[in-house]
Amino acid sequence: MKEIYYATSEKEKQRNRSYVKQNVGEALLQLRELSKPSNRSGVSRVYYTGNWVNDIYNNYTEKQAQKIFDNANQYRDKLDFFQVKLKDTYEDYNEKTLQAYDYVARVK
Repeated sequence: MKEIYYATSEKEKQRNRSYVKQNVGEALLQLRELSKPSNRSGVSRVYYTGNWVNDIYNNYTEKQAQKIFDNANQYRDKLDFFQVKLKDTYEDYNEKTLQAYDYVARVK
């Protein structure tokens, strides 16, 4: 499982932003790769660990967040999306406790 950062100080908040931005970018690359025709039906992959919507809205502008969601949504015709609840929780920058999930995509 990927490490989930707890942001309390300004330095930790910046580290959390870097972590989220790196992993969101990687998630989008994984979705693109998984949607290629060379992948057989039923192949699945965890593309993100955390709280997808909250992590994106907490670390991107609304316009950037919408572009990320639109980018991910373009694969809905080729991939099924689901999430698996983890035992872990973590705090966002507002010290709000968030549930962690593994976000999984599976080739249709």
